[in-house]
Amino acid sequence: MHIMSCLRKLASENARGTLIIPKWQSAPFWPFITDLQNEYKYFVKGALELPKSGAVCKGKGNNGMFGENVLSFSMVALHCVFEENQ
Repeated sequence: MHIMSCLRKLASENARGTLIIPKWQSAPFWPFITDLQNEYKYFVKGALELPKSGAVCKGKGNNGMFGENVLSFSMVALHCVFEENQ
């Protein structure tokens, strides 16, 4: 599932959840989670940048970007809360 689909689902259900996503400021989803000053929007209640090494496990495929021991990009865990009574 795509990151925007996950965020839309959380928002439509007034739910909360933690998403682990690449910290790609040029990605199409980035403006949805940050403002013009690159600060996280109101629904991001916590953010934790993950280390580039040891944060993800290699999957079954051999050609994915997550198969390397050290990632070439940062990942971030976002605690998102879309509940009506925040």
